[in-house]
Amino acid sequence: MRNSPQIAKGSGPFGKAVFNWMKDLSDSARGKLEQSQFIKIGKTSQALRNLVTAAKKTDSILAICGYKGNYSTAYYKTNFKKCRAVKRIFSFEAMRNEIISKNEFYALKGLRLHLNKKATTGCDVEVLLIPKKKLIRNLLGDSFDPPFSFGLAVLLDQNDFPRMAVVHWEMGAEPLKHLIDIEGVIIDSGQDELLHELVQLHEEIADSNPVVSSKRGHKNAIIAACKELDQLWKSRRKTGKGRP
Repeated sequence: MRNSPQIAKGSGPFGKAVFNWMKDLSDSARGKLEQSQFIKIGKTSQALRNLVTAAKKTDSILAICGYKGNYSTAYYKTNFKKCRAVKRIFSFEAMRNEIISKNEFYALKGLRLHLNKKATTGCDVEVLLIPKKKLIRNLLGDSFDPPFSFGLAVLLDQNDFPRMAVVHWEMGAEPLKHLIDIEGVIIDSGQDELLHELVQLHEEIADSNPVVSSKRGHKNAIIAACKELDQLWKSRRKTGKGRP
């Protein structure tokens, strides 16, 4: 991963980062992607809720935290209630950008919630954090730009076989508005090859050397990151730059 985050200029770098990995898919997988249900602007919350509604108590979720706005807390609590396990990756730079660019801190609240034993009772939760000045990488080794907020949720059955996935990205960024009027795709159980590609994406990020995990002795480092971001939020509120 790069040592310092770079802000994408225009839509090109972001579009390449999100869609580039599709180039190496087989014709069969690409055909299945074309059969996916596209998520229209503003419909991500319903798509994610539908994914969790489909979950059984024996199922689990692999996820990368993307921008969700004010429905994130309710969505995460449903994850904990419905599933036996949740393994979610957060990005320090994405959370920092949400605070600075959007004057919101829903992702930081979500991270704290995942560390709350009372809130997660009954669910085996692992928190992973892409640290400060590090970026998410896709399957081709390109870095996603956290300010544009790539999100992923993969529902796994009791045998850890992927059943369904929702891939979404933040389309509110001005450089992207001319690109496309969707903000994600729903991938179902008829698209096994693509589902396994997404599981691989999650696993490669989770296993990257810089990524810290609450189950690998890094919980204190994650808590320290929360405190740093919390201070940033409080500072912006104090100066009138953050929302009350």
